[in-house]
Amino acid sequence: MEMTRREFAGLAAMALAAGSIPGAAWARQGAPGTMTTVLDWDRVVDGAYVAVGGGGNSLVMQSGRTALLIDTKLCGYGAVLGREIGMLGTAPELVINTHHHGDHTGGNSAFTGSVRVVAHEKAKARVLGQRERYRGAVRSTLNDLAKSDADSAAGAIETVENMVVGWDEIETSSFAPTETVSGDASFTVGEQEVLVRHVGAGHTDNDVFVYLPGLNILHTGDLLFHEINAYCDTSAGVDIDGWIRSCEALLKVCDEKTVVVPGHGSVTDRTGIQKQIDYFGLLRRTVEHARDKEGKSKEEVQKIVPSGVSEYGYTQLLEMNLGLMYDNEV
Repeated sequence: MEMTRREFAGLAAMALAAGSIPGAAWARQGAPGTMTTVLDWDRVVDGAYVAVGGGGNSLVMQSGRTALLIDTKLCGYGAVLGREIGMLGTAPELVINTHHHGDHTGGNSAFTGSVRVVAHEKAKARVLGQRERYRGAVRSTLNDLAKSDADSAAGAIETVENMVVGWDEIETSSFAPTETVSGDASFTVGEQEVLVRHVGAGHTDNDVFVYLPGLNILHTGDLLFHEINAYCDTSAGVDIDGWIRSCEALLKVCDEKTVVVPGHGSVTDRTGIQKQIDYFGLLRRTVEHARDKEGKSKEEVQKIVPSGVSEYGYTQLLEMNLGLMYDNEV
């Protein structure tokens, strides 16, 4: 069920009024029902929320006064996530990164000093190699927060300002996972089991997806761009055949009632995963027919907009993907 920013904050304010949020004095300045949040929050089931905006979709699963956080958005948004999760009366004890990209790991530095942060072992070196990307993102985040009229923005701005001013003193290692996995793994947060799986290279060489069997929620990371053109990262080991295999593994986890949280795009169900598989099949057929049967050039092929994806966002990625397939690079 979708919640507006004010509705989410209203829920938090009721919890504050009941005195159930220790350590959240920063939020007590707001009157019940009046506080607003920077991020848009969707309640997907009781105790689980998706935070939209500021990067890839983040999932918060609450169990008692502890929580799981999956993906931490762009650099600087860790401060926002920490404050807004605190409004729910909880704090993460485990963070999982679905892969290394900066819009999923940029907020890590807000958590690595005191919280377990887990990612695939191949993600760690890639995170350590993208310091300048984090630096650029944190400046952009500060600009976004400065324009926000959300009550929770004010508390985060000072933290992000300090990051910008003191960037040279920030260790790149603060963005890196504190623990890594090489394949499948399982964790427990509160009373909930957390299953992590790595099938192989797909969107990148270090994608994992996370399944919460007790709540029947699946976070796919960027193995699913729901009704949005997918990003193929040729610098990080993208493998379309592997991506499809990963999606097939995702489908095996799902039943008809599984809530599927994509890396980007709206929350969906198992049909969204099938659409991702169909997307790559459609693009391949389109390229092969235009190139091999009609003799079209790469530039001509890149101008094609297949009818099945004509409404998809990020149209510049469609052109890029058609070009990559034309050159047999993915």
